[in-house]
Amino acid sequence: MRRLRAKDVAGKVYELCVKVNTCIRPDIRRALQSALAEVRSESARVFLSALIENARIARKTGLPLCQDTGLVIVFVELGKDTCIQGDLVGEVNRAVERAYKDAHLRPSVVRDPVERTPPGWAPALIHLEPTRRKRTRIVVLAKGFGSENKSRLHMLLPTAKREEIVDAVVSTIGSAGASACPPFVVGVGIGGTSDRAMSLAKRALCLRIDGPYRGEYPELARDIKEKANRLGIGVLGLGEGPTVLGVNILSAPTHIAGLPVGVNIGCHSTRWGEVLM
Repeated sequence: MRRLRAKDVAGKVYELCVKVNTCIRPDIRRALQSALAEVRSESARVFLSALIENARIARKTGLPLCQDTGLVIVFVELGKDTCIQGDLVGEVNRAVERAYKDAHLRPSVVRDPVERTPPGWAPALIHLEPTRRKRTRIVVLAKGFGSENKSRLHMLLPTAKREEIVDAVVSTIGSAGASACPPFVVGVGIGGTSDRAMSLAKRALCLRIDGPYRGEYPELARDIKEKANRLGIGVLGLGEGPTVLGVNILSAPTHIAGLPVGVNIGCHSTRWGEVLM
């Protein structure tokens, strides 16, 4: 049995909270640079250049990529024959609060969603799931709500064709429009139950959009991206340049009577990071 201390996991969460908010993911930076090299519209070039420059300044100065520093979501994908010793929830929440205070990141979490209590840094949303891998993967996602508010669940009929899945996802991207800060990164979850599909969509958001494809259904992901990029939303809603930088899909077995499709939208600064322990 391999043992991980909750304090050590929390230490990695602390580091990732600061990193993801101030250092844009390399795959997204490369995607933005590729888009800049390809677009012809002068206005799209100006705005893409501004996004790239914003990321450069954030990394150099330690300032956040965006004023919305998000709600922290932590995925702990527990390695095979591994146990965590200590108070994981308490340690992680304290680490998130310390990281946000130390890095001067905006407190954006209300503990009471109805009464809208004064905002703070914690608690984070923590997902713990066993895996068959030997090592434990810690993923931190700082989810801004300009994009989160555009997430959607589609409960399709089990007879739905491939094209209907594509259309459901693309319709969600279309409804997101300029207010979710395109160009987007899109996570799609297919199968399971309604809650599982949405969780898979958020996990799919935490996959790279370049290099070897890590998701499932690569041809379906390609079709979604191509059709979404014909919507004409473009960079920050200008109507020019890419609407979507990347699409990833994850799936789970589902009931014969249903076909849940969850869609989670990430903005041009989709902020996640990972570490293996």
